[in-house]
Amino acid sequence: MARYAQVSVDTQAVAIDKPLIYAIPDELKGKVFIGTPVLVPVKSNWVTGYVVGLSDEADLPLEAIKPVAKVLWNQPLFDEGLLKLARWISQYYHCALFDAVRLIVPPGWQQSVEERVWVEDLDSAERLMRESKRSSRRAELLKRLIDAGEPVKLSELRGEFGPSIRQALKQLCKMGVVKVSCAERTRMPSMVKRQAAKITEKGLSALNATETRLTEKHCSLLKRLREAPMPVTVSQLEDEGFTRHTIEALAVRGFVEIVEVVVPRVGELGPEGFEISPEGMILTDEQKAAIDEISACVDSGKFNVIVLHGVTASGKTEVYLRAIQRVIEFDGQALLLVPEIALTAQAAAIFRYRLGERVAILHSALSTGARFEEWMRILNDEVDVVIGPRSAIFAPLKRLRLIIVDEEQDESYKQDMMPKYNARDVALVRAKWHNAVVVLGSATPSVETYYRALTGKYKLVQLRKRVEDRPLPVVHIIDMRKASLKRSRWLSDILIDAIEKRLRDGEQVILFLNRRGYAPFVICTDCGFVETCPNCAVSLTLHRYNNILLCHHCNYSVSAPARCRTCGSETVAMTGAGTERIESEVMALFADAKVLRMDRDTTQRRGAHSAILSAFRKGEANILVGTQMVTKGLDFPNVTLVGVLNADVGLNFPDYRASERVFQLLSQVSGRAGRGERPGEVYIQTYNPQHYAIVASAKHSYESFFKRELIQRREPPYPPFTHLIDVVGSDENEGKAYEATKAAMDAVRAAIIDKGGKVTLLGPAPCLVSKLRGEYRFHFLMRSQSRADLMRVMSAALERMGSELKSKLSIDVDPMTIY
Repeated sequence: MARYAQVSVDTQAVAIDKPLIYAIPDELKGKVFIGTPVLVPVKSNWVTGYVVGLSDEADLPLEAIKPVAKVLWNQPLFDEGLLKLARWISQYYHCALFDAVRLIVPPGWQQSVEERVWVEDLDSAERLMRESKRSSRRAELLKRLIDAGEPVKLSELRGEFGPSIRQALKQLCKMGVVKVSCAERTRMPSMVKRQAAKITEKGLSALNATETRLTEKHCSLLKRLREAPMPVTVSQLEDEGFTRHTIEALAVRGFVEIVEVVVPRVGELGPEGFEISPEGMILTDEQKAAIDEISACVDSGKFNVIVLHGVTASGKTEVYLRAIQRVIEFDGQALLLVPEIALTAQAAAIFRYRLGERVAILHSALSTGARFEEWMRILNDEVDVVIGPRSAIFAPLKRLRLIIVDEEQDESYKQDMMPKYNARDVALVRAKWHNAVVVLGSATPSVETYYRALTGKYKLVQLRKRVEDRPLPVVHIIDMRKASLKRSRWLSDILIDAIEKRLRDGEQVILFLNRRGYAPFVICTDCGFVETCPNCAVSLTLHRYNNILLCHHCNYSVSAPARCRTCGSETVAMTGAGTERIESEVMALFADAKVLRMDRDTTQRRGAHSAILSAFRKGEANILVGTQMVTKGLDFPNVTLVGVLNADVGLNFPDYRASERVFQLLSQVSGRAGRGERPGEVYIQTYNPQHYAIVASAKHSYESFFKRELIQRREPPYPPFTHLIDVVGSDENEGKAYEATKAAMDAVRAAIIDKGGKVTLLGPAPCLVSKLRGEYRFHFLMRSQSRADLMRVMSAALERMGSELKSKLSIDVDPMTIY
């Protein structure tokens, strides 16, 4: 039995980025395993940690080793397989192991420890506050703590000051001005439990034995339980006509066992109103070939990557279903990743209908309790399929044979805070270790993925036709430089005419604008003053429904002014349009139409995604206005018209993926039209009608876009011809932010000299959003054709840096954006 435990502790709380050694006291022997959450002492603090190693020997003096104080949960939260994945994430994405481990623990556990902050040295705190500028974050933080007069929850401070408050607290802790402590909560999220019945061996024997006397009702109940793969809740049996007396009578005779089971909160897991494809539907030849290829790879028991490139409405979901059914038949498990929570809801309805209750759903829109229940079902091997967005890649599956990444190119698979992992790439690593198959599905695969398929690193399977030979929608490009705009500033007359026709014919319309809010910014037409965020270098967006100006980066808000705050003029203009304004415009133009809007503002309430999509599918609305939430994966057979109101949003961003991103969005949203029996049309409004991304999307020609984009990326080299790391330095002080970035770049230069390798550097330069959540930002780019050289240099550079410098850096390996 191990005597010592290696514990990964919260690096943000104690500024330690490697596991610490602790003795396992006699009273905890046999209770500490890999994955066990524990409470341990670090200096003068008590912190939570996770056991990541066990040993009989320690390379420290015995007097320097402190004991584990307490086991916080009676079973491990992860196994060695998931720990191996966390270690890989820590190494590849250059983050602390603790930050990677937090990705693999059950949902809700992070909330089981409450951190509080209080002033330790009041005199020093008041002196520092006087010496600091009143507007500085340090002064505001100290004032908040002094005024409170008691410990304040760290979660409250994060909400008020943003996630970067950790850095300020670390500095104040080092100075002895404030103190942070952890109070452990030993209760995990609650689960809904119900009594259930299952047949016993004695009950099975009674059914087969002619001499056992059973009433007709008793016999029916035993047969019902024999056919059920899992215990059936007593309430469900009562709904089916079996009385509690009948159930209890069989339990007394030992034919039935009454057990307690966790009941999934089905109302949260998926919506009604989705059209489900029949299981016996006729497959196209291309679908059959795709299923055969995936099945053959799964049957081989070897790691394989298949790129499933299928046009919109070509039946990729049916291919996924059949492939997963094949995996389940051979006692395997499958994981389906989808990019949007809205798509999780749709997939949940379809897959639960076709595959039964052994399907688990994981996504952040569920309550903590529901997510924890699903996680525990997976951990206890009670499911065969897991569906969810990015975080579902860490589901504790033990019989994993197939991972499907739907819309593999989607940027939502990339986490935007440390560790900045890409779930698609984590899927490749996890599948390789399990000898599983990865299917990367998309109508518009990323340039890197398609390039690897063409060069033979991945297998390429294509679905070139829509199911039932339905035609792809006809796409019209509207040149907004010449278009007639007599009835609306935002919708051209030709688009309005097309909408009117669809409404007369009883068909549905989707209008896409990738910008939420009412107006992107408000400007005084007299003095030119624009309302901007004090925390971020961006303008504030007008949200008319609650009459506020809102920052979409840090959520800072202020009441929308009737007069200019600078000159007092009443000529304040709302410039541009977002989805809220378009919704209002469409309702005015089409008074008899029922209009729904789907964006982040309308989907904040739990279940809102499902409610909006279900209502639109049932025909309760004629027009759906939305951001990119409406562009991917949604299947509405009655939608025959899609209008893209501004195809140029994002086209001119200083980012090498800008054209690819626009092409993907246009192609995906166009694919929402004509998925039923009636053909579809798409109208794309643009001021750049000749741009190759727009022309290629109108022609449904991924290949022509890919060839042109590949030329653009060869010189200067960008992926797939090189590998990148983007390093961002940030601080409340602009000069210190620049110095931190420059110091990091100097460390990288020294590492290049020391370690060798062909790595080039670009920068440092201000980020496009030069100030974000109260901190100024600079960055530099590392580029190399050798991934090994790039990773070796980055690791060596980090070893040269102190903890204070590293705390100011954000490292993005394989960045999706570099602005």
